[in-house]
Order: sequence, then structure tokens, then C-alpha cells
Amino acid sequence: MHFESRTRDLLSQINALATGRPDLQRDALQWLFAVLEFGNAVIDLRREIAELSNAPHYAASMPWRRSVDATLDAVARLFDRPKAARFDAALAVTGRAIGDTQDLLARLDPPREERHRLQRIVSHLHFIRTALLDHESPFAQFAPARNPTIPGAPHAAA
Repeated sequence: MHFESRTRDLLSQINALATGRPDLQRDALQWLFAVLEFGNAVIDLRREIAELSNAPHYAASMPWRRSVDATLDAVARLFDRPKAARFDAALAVTGRAIGDTQDLLARLDPPREERHRLQRIVSHLHFIRTALLDHESPFAQFAPARNPTIPGAPHAAA
């Protein structure tokens, strides 16, 4: 709640400064949605990881955890200084983190709650990937071009 409230307050300030500049207001709104989408996904992802048991396969040194941490780092770097190379890195490590976490889930037979927690972690990672590929986000300039199967018919890019 605090995160969303502060982000919306910042947007209000930007909107006031950009009065009469619809291009700046549109850009600010795109950034607001991106910050809210990614920020909430990162907060939820970190909360789910923090609530995992102390079992060795959940340790921070495990490959799947390192790839999740790399995703968080790459997304932070992308927000810090958006450019194509950072976008490509964030997209690549997010895909790797999804695969690594799914592999862990396939290898383990965890109790129901732990399995659901791992599935939610995968879902948050998918959400980050989808947000990266959103053609309405500030990162759209770096996203792969859309390839609809039927000319003029939009389809999901992820």
C-alpha cells in the first residue's frame, strides 16, 4: 500500500508540472503503470521467497535462487538506465529464472503449500516477463516486434 501510494503521489506531482504537455503526461502514465506492475510483482516475489522453508533446495546459493536474484537485479538495472542491452538481459534472465524454478518444481515433491508457493513464484516471474514484453510500456521500444498470425489481428506476444 505504501509503495502504491507513494508512486501515485509522484505521478500527481509530475502531472501538475506537465500541465498542457500531453506527451509528457502520457510518458509519465506509462512509467507509473510500469513501476506499479514491476514493483508489485517484485514485492510479491520477494515475500513468497522469504516465506519458503529453510530446506537446502531453497537456499540463496541454489541455481534457481541465483537466477531469480539475477532477474531482480536485471530489472532494477533496466529501470535505472533503460537501454536495449539491459532489456535483452532482463528478458533472458527472467526466462532462465522461470525455467530453473519450473525445473525445481518438477524435481521436488514438496508439501502442498510449498508447491503452491513455488507455483506463485513462477507466476510472478511470468508476470515480470509479460510486463517486459508489454508493447504499451516504456520498454516497448526494446521489445521484439509483434508478429500477428493474421495481418491486422493482434495476439498476445508472450
